Amino acid sequence: MDDATELNLMVQAAELYYELDLTQHEIAEKLGVSRPKVSLLLTAARKQGIVRISVSHPVSRAGETGAELAARYGLSEAVVVPVTTDDRTLLTMKIGSWAARYLEDRLNSGETLGIGRGRTVYQTVTHLEPRRHMNVTVVPLCGGEGSDLSEFQVNEMCRFAAQRLGGRCFFLHAPAKVLTLEAYRALMDLPEIEEVVRHWDNLDWILIGVGSTSIPWDPLYSKDIEAAQRYSSVRPVADLCLRLLDPNGRGIEFPRSDYLVGVTPEQIRSAKRVVGVAGGTYKADAILAALRGRWLDTLIVDEPTARAILHQDC
Repeated sequence: MDDATELNLMVQAAELYYELDLTQHEIAEKLGVSRPKVSLLLTAARKQGIVRISVSHPVSRAGETGAELAARYGLSEAVVVPVTTDDRTLLTMKIGSWAARYLEDRLNSGETLGIGRGRTVYQTVTHLEPRRHMNVTVVPLCGGEGSDLSEFQVNEMCRFAAQRLGGRCFFLHAPAKVLTLEAYRALMDLPEIEEVVRHWDNLDWILIGVGSTSIPWDPLYSKDIEAAQRYSSVRPVADLCLRLLDPNGRGIEFPRSDYLVGVTPEQIRSAKRVVGVAGGTYKADAILAALRGRWLDTLIVDEPTARAILHQDC
């Protein structure tokens, strides 16, 4: 079966199931395929964006909550996603889907988009709809990490985003942390690394997650938190591309035993628009720090977490 025939079957199955309320068994008989095949067609139709399912929340106050967040923290926009779930996987998927629509509506041809790390950033990228010839340049904002999880492999997220947006991407073939100054300098002098770093000074958009130090994701990260707290007497609560923030959103500087390969705080500040995507009430402290420090122009967050932030900082 060729691609066009398969796509046609997806559309037919979706129309019969979602618009005419036929059962999968009835659709199988009508299309002359097996019932498991119908199930696969419906799943593929959702993944490819042929079908979009939304759940409305009639008692949600997401719009009012977003307006209050934007006014209180000087944001250009606060997009509050109406949800009732506390399931982390579903939460990041919902926020990522809304963030993808937000970017698609606002990105312009010829602009440069920097992408950070994290689960919600990953969900945003994977929910982008295919576009053609948008001519967007996509660059990673930090080096790679030891985890085999896709959400921490920024090069792969950039490749996928550029493919979906019809643009081009650059890769940063470097680790997020380098152990010696000599190795760091040698790495940053490489032409292919210099090419990426030059883009960090002229970013139109940054898509970044807000990390919470309450659930550090690897032992090296835990060591950074402990070292920062010992040096500054303040426990970090958040990170932006591995740059640690105190509860008021100030960057915490401390003697390091390694060197970070990633966008600097100054480069984040100089970007035209910084979009933060994060969710889960366990991250309220971290998101609040990013807001207090005025690191974000736009925040895309779930409704329970947005309310928790406003209540905590009232």
